[in-house]
Amino acid sequence: MSRKSTIPDAVKRMIGDEALRDDAPRDDVVKRVRRRIRSAKYRVPARSTVEKEVSRVRSAAKKAGKDRKPLGVPWVLGAAMEREMTAEAIAAVVPVWRLTKLYLGEEVPLTFRECKWVTILHTLVEDTRNLRNWSLEYSLRQLTCEMTKTPLDTSDLDDAVLLGPWGFYTARQVGHVKTGDSPAGLGWMYPEPPKPAAHSTIKVVQAMEMILGKQLQPGTSDAEKLPALASTNPCEEALRVYALWLQHLSRGPRWNTLSTGRRRDIILRLRQWVKENSEYVQSTDDFGKCRNLKPTELLKKVGYKTR
Repeated sequence: MSRKSTIPDAVKRMIGDEALRDDAPRDDVVKRVRRRIRSAKYRVPARSTVEKEVSRVRSAAKKAGKDRKPLGVPWVLGAAMEREMTAEAIAAVVPVWRLTKLYLGEEVPLTFRECKWVTILHTLVEDTRNLRNWSLEYSLRQLTCEMTKTPLDTSDLDDAVLLGPWGFYTARQVGHVKTGDSPAGLGWMYPEPPKPAAHSTIKVVQAMEMILGKQLQPGTSDAEKLPALASTNPCEEALRVYALWLQHLSRGPRWNTLSTGRRRDIILRLRQWVKENSEYVQSTDDFGKCRNLKPTELLKKVGYKTR
C-alpha cells in the first residue's frame, strides 16, 4: 500500500476490534487482522501499516483510560439513580449483571458501557449469556470507533443479531448482506430454543410462494397448488432462511422458463431441504457449520453455476 493510500473505515474498524479485543501480542493481532480483512475481501494493507495502526489504537485507548470513563467503570446499582435509568432498563441489566458476578467475578466486571447496550439489545436477544456476549461486542465496536475516529457502524453486528447465525450466513451467500466480514460474536453464540414462526410471517412468505410459483394464475389445477406453509411448522429462523433462498432461486437464469408444476416441485423440495437442515442446525453448537449450507441441486435446476 502506497504512502498516499488511506485505510477504509471498515478496515480501520476491523483493526481496532482486534487490537482492543484482548492483550495478545501485536504479532498475533496483526495475523488475526490480516486474515479477517482477507476473508472480508478488502485489500489487505501492508504488514507494517497494520502494525502501526494496532499500536496507535492501543496507545490511544490507554491514554483515554482504555474504556473511556465514566462508561468504562464497573456497573453498580446505586449509580443507576444518578444516571436516571428507568426501572425497565435496570430490569434488563440485572440478569446479565448476576451472570457476570457468578461466572466472571471482579476480574471482568460489567461496565456501564455494556449496560447501555444491554438495555438496547435485550428485546432482540433472549438468552442471558448471548445478551452478555453481544453487549461486549457492541461495546467493543463503540470503543473501536472512538479510538479510530470512524463513524459508529454496527451494521454487521445488527445483521447477525437480527437474522441469527444460519440466517446471517444465508443472507451473505445470496447477497442480502454486503459485508464479507463475519462478526466474532457468531463464533461463541449459545444455541437458543427455536421459536415458532409468527402467523403474520408465515402469511407473508406464503404470499411470496404464491407469486413466485405462479400459483395465482387462472387455470392452476388443484394438483399444482401448494400445501399450506403452516403445515410444515417452521421456526422463525428457518422461515427467514427459506424466504432468502426462495427469492434467490426465483432470480435464477432459468426460473422464468419453468412451468407451474416445476416451480411447485422446487418450492416443495426447498421446504424439505430447510426442514432437514433446520434440525441439523438446532442440534449443533458450532454455527460455523452453517457458513456454506446451500441447496446445491436446486440452484443448478434454476441455472446457477455451483462448485
